[in-house]
Amino acid sequence: MSHLPFFLPVMKKIIPLGFKYGSGKGWRYTWFDDDPKDRYHFECNECLYQHEFGKRNLLGRFGRMFCHSDIINYGNLHDIDFQRTQTLCQGGQKCDFCFVRHRKGEVWERTESI
Repeated sequence: MSHLPFFLPVMKKIIPLGFKYGSGKGWRYTWFDDDPKDRYHFECNECLYQHEFGKRNLLGRFGRMFCHSDIINYGNLHDIDFQRTQTLCQGGQKCDFCFVRHRKGEVWERTESI
């Protein structure tokens, strides 16, 4: 479905709506509404995995695994590049999620996100 032109605009509505009443204890997000139509980004500023695995000194072992699941889910969207430069579980100040739609036929190289 990510090849359809309405996919990214729908993502911009559905993802924050899914977290409208919070995403549960241990999670906190920052939403940005001013992205152009071909870009969508948000941040995770508090992560349950970071809290729980950090307490048990397991961030390196399990935290990365949960972060990598985002790359599995978002890393091969059709004509959409998933860009992430840092995660809380890997020592970052936040988990940054950025989706950039490229025009059909445009030559682009997929970002190697962490």
